[in-house]
Amino acid sequence: MSAPTPRLTRPYLHLFLLLLAPPLILCVCALATLWIPLPTLFPPAMSGARNRVSAVLTGVLGLGYLVGLAAYLVFWVRRAASVLDPILTPEGLASKPHLLVGRHYRGMIEGRAIEITFLPAYGIVPALLNVTIGANLGVRMAVGRQRPRLDCMDCARVDVLNPKLKDLHVVAKDEASARRLLTSLEICAALPCLLTGTGTREVYVQPARIWLRARPRRMTAEDFARWLDCLEKLARAGERVLASSSR
Repeated sequence: MSAPTPRLTRPYLHLFLLLLAPPLILCVCALATLWIPLPTLFPPAMSGARNRVSAVLTGVLGLGYLVGLAAYLVFWVRRAASVLDPILTPEGLASKPHLLVGRHYRGMIEGRAIEITFLPAYGIVPALLNVTIGANLGVRMAVGRQRPRLDCMDCARVDVLNPKLKDLHVVAKDEASARRLLTSLEICAALPCLLTGTGTREVYVQPARIWLRARPRRMTAEDFARWLDCLEKLARAGERVLASSSR
């Protein structure tokens, strides 16, 4: 799956400047309107009439700023929520709004059902990405840097011998099936691919699907495409390992 190169997360410096700079400019304009000498057509500087002119001008400019800021925030939120469109729309996934500010995608990739929800970052809260891909595994397992808490909460801890997975916390309903999965070199390569990096990420292997839940603090189009590719590899390898063990 090819992917474009733009960043999927945006810096917030320009947003802070947009919020702080215009009010300061309005204050400067109001003071200038009071103090600067103007043609005789206008009231004298620092007079009561000049104060009223300054108040009206500041109010009009302030109202215009609020309208412009609201329009920009709506545009910014919609644009931030649609950053995955250039990647997923060419793959044939249908998209629709999700929780007012996010996007929801559903379709088929490489013959597998896939569903994605994305909520853009706001303030200090990182983005939230959920990706599920169909996989006929019939097992329940969860993997994360810390103990996963959204599924398999009563599952037993699985000791992992592979050094590539030594920093991961693995829990499973069926320890024997989990150990068979973790013997696959492809699976042992796919899990670090999905879980290594900034932000929190967890992988939930469920009977009919694999679910990646991530709160990335920094994500590029290449990152997302790589995670999607690793999810597909994880699904294929898992089905192959469990199918061969059941013969």
